[in-house]
Amino acid sequence: MVPPKGGATAPSGRPGTATRRPAEPAELVELAERAAVGDRGAFMDLAETLLDLDLASPAAARDALTNLAERPILVARVDEAMRDPHGAPASLWETTVRAQLAGSPGPAALWLASGHPDGRVREAAVERIVAGGDGRYLPVLMLRTADWVRPVRDRARAGLAVAVADRPEAALPCLLTLGPLLERRGRGRFAHGLVEVALRQTPVEVLNELAKTASPATRRRLFDVRLERRLDGPAELVAIAESDPDPALRGRAAEAAAREALWTGRRPLLVRLAAARTASVRAAGLVALARAGDLVSVAARLDDGSPLVRALARDAARMVGLDPAVRYRHELATRETARPGALVGLAELGHQVDADLLDRYLDDVEPRLRAAAARGLRLLDRASAPRLMRLLDDTPAVVREVTAALRPRAGQLPVDALWSRLTDSPARHTRKAAYALLVAGSPALRRRAAEILAGDADAKLAARGAADLRRSAG
Repeated sequence: MVPPKGGATAPSGRPGTATRRPAEPAELVELAERAAVGDRGAFMDLAETLLDLDLASPAAARDALTNLAERPILVARVDEAMRDPHGAPASLWETTVRAQLAGSPGPAALWLASGHPDGRVREAAVERIVAGGDGRYLPVLMLRTADWVRPVRDRARAGLAVAVADRPEAALPCLLTLGPLLERRGRGRFAHGLVEVALRQTPVEVLNELAKTASPATRRRLFDVRLERRLDGPAELVAIAESDPDPALRGRAAEAAAREALWTGRRPLLVRLAAARTASVRAAGLVALARAGDLVSVAARLDDGSPLVRALARDAARMVGLDPAVRYRHELATRETARPGALVGLAELGHQVDADLLDRYLDDVEPRLRAAAARGLRLLDRASAPRLMRLLDDTPAVVREVTAALRPRAGQLPVDALWSRLTDSPARHTRKAAYALLVAGSPALRRRAAEILAGDADAKLAARGAADLRRSAG
């Protein structure tokens, strides 16, 4: 329980209890979080603290419920803990809630009664909650729409339907949060249906405000609703595809924007999509350009940094009579025109005769081209261990590609050179690469390498070494 301040106590109105200092909101949330994961003592402390607030200050009790109602998932987990048959609440709590419910219950007692193990107590609590129309109880009212006792369930559903019809914008945040949880329950379809109704009735301004603080999954659902309600035009969809922080949402917006722009003949919007930073967005724009008949613009992206975009460009090039390999070789013939995508794109075609052309770029002054050359040689399975080993001291991007290329040949690499890099290199990424190649090359070296890495100055590398040691010991 929340300890009294200064040791002073006073009668609380319940036998065997004493009033405590008003609980801080953070303390109540902490108790609720502990109760939500099965801490029966924390639940009892939460219940008694809330009931004390009812007696000492109903306004403070309402504020506490407001704070909890802003965390609907937490309310749902506490509700499950309340009705846990393996840890039934103490008789003091049950007796107090029943007694208050029979008269004029305080805000907290009513909230607790709504999740009481006895269905008749829950039904009486739901009746009062519906009659009062207080939004603080929306999470528990929504939970009771999936109650296994039919009278409780029916009354809660009627009350929730009225609440959604009266103020869908106020109910929607809770509905969106608890909807997926209830949908997985056997009687949760009703609440899910109300979510759909509320989404279609809520003003666009409210949807915009909700999207600012919603989870990624909820933001995607809100976006789907905007599409269904046709709230955004092609230009707005392109803007979302270009700038939204959620990659999945950018992809959805790009597909919708490309579809709308293609149907309405707005080619400039497709060109914007095709030039976006995100590969999935560029791909959506290029597919639409191809459908619009502009294969030349698509073929011009042969050296794009995305494998998907390069594949689309190669198909378009063949359709207009261009040989992608010839184009790649022409670009790579002069270093000033070479781009990393051209190196990897040429390797993706699988022509072994191009290995020497790629190999030359391992000595390029541009790190991106060195990394692309290493990746291309790996794709062609023409990586030369001696040539690549010296690049283990290169930039992180180059070392990543070199490590991936050398891994299939790890057992043939010079062990001494790897040991020296593991123990002496000042670069974290080089030590990490040396360790990866040592453990991939010989099982006999794994334990020794893990022991060295466990003493590394970098905390993450040391933790990895220690974990590998524990696994080898087990």
